[in-house]
Amino acid sequence: MPLSLASISHVLEAILGESLALRV
Repeated sequence: MPLSLASISHVLEAILGESLALRV
């Protein structure tokens, strides 16, 4: 797995987690 894909997926997870936390 390319490092770029790993970093992108990690960033997306962080953004989704933050948005979910803000919604709750």
